[in-house]
Amino acid sequence: MHFAAWCVFGLLCFLLLDHLFFLGIRETAFQWYQHNERGQDPLLTNLRRNDYDMLIMGSSRSCKALLPIHFHELLKRRPLQVSLKVKYPKYNYHFYSRYRRISKPPALVLYEVNFHLFSIQSWNLLMQKLFVDDPGISRFPLPRFSSGNLIADISWLAAAKPEIERFMQDFISSHTDSRVQSGTISTYLGQSESRVRSFQPPRFRRIPYTPFPGIEGEYLVRLLDMFQQDGVKVFMVILPDYIGTYHTLHGRKRYYQDIQDLCDRFEHVTCMNFHDPSAFDIQNADCFNDGGWGSGNSHLSSRGARRLAEIICERIAAEAHQKKTRY
Repeated sequence: MHFAAWCVFGLLCFLLLDHLFFLGIRETAFQWYQHNERGQDPLLTNLRRNDYDMLIMGSSRSCKALLPIHFHELLKRRPLQVSLKVKYPKYNYHFYSRYRRISKPPALVLYEVNFHLFSIQSWNLLMQKLFVDDPGISRFPLPRFSSGNLIADISWLAAAKPEIERFMQDFISSHTDSRVQSGTISTYLGQSESRVRSFQPPRFRRIPYTPFPGIEGEYLVRLLDMFQQDGVKVFMVILPDYIGTYHTLHGRKRYYQDIQDLCDRFEHVTCMNFHDPSAFDIQNADCFNDGGWGSGNSHLSSRGARRLAEIICERIAAEAHQKKTRY
């Protein structure tokens, strides 16, 4: 009898703490979103019609790999770095649809491509700063029951797991440095230190590829179509990964084929694949800031970013010479 009573008491305490924690997180999220959902994307707020003639678009990978200062020096262009963590095709599509209303179309776009392109969703708050009415943005509704999952039916925290994870992603991403340029060329040169895990363990996890279209692939098609309408030359740059990360990623051939197929659909789009070991020195740890066996992500170091920029500019010049034009 005493044992049953203690079990009931324990369950009631669990439910009380669970519901209190949920309501606390929900209120914290509400206050945080209310404070942060203000203002326009600063890249658009400070934009003037003739500020830039080149865009660099992508995620945090291109923040460290495709640096405006290099392309300003090597191509004599004025690049705007649009890239930031959790900026994926949906964000870039909506950003450019607004950019083209304010500024003339760029002559050239470098669009960074990485293995996770079709498996990650663009950041909610960035979408809201573009004034996008996105029905997918939710604000912690009270859990719906009869989910078929006993734990989720009992625990509000378990039932709200997707919303809590989304809030944590938004909160962490909000502290990323966007390096807003305000009409100037970013002089950021990348990171020189290396945290590469060069040791190859006997066993390591493999990360599967999410094929096109995935979560936001259709927005990439719309964006490339918009570039074609504006006569913009686009280079889809498949960034290199450190050798350990390279072997961690499972489904590379399908990944390359998906990107090449996308490029082939548009006359003004060229694919540059630096993920292939023959195209970039992916075994050189000095060229990378992080990555390794079992790691699904790898960023270039300042040295690697400079080398990549030189190769990209050489390829751009070669294609321009072949087609007797200028990019």
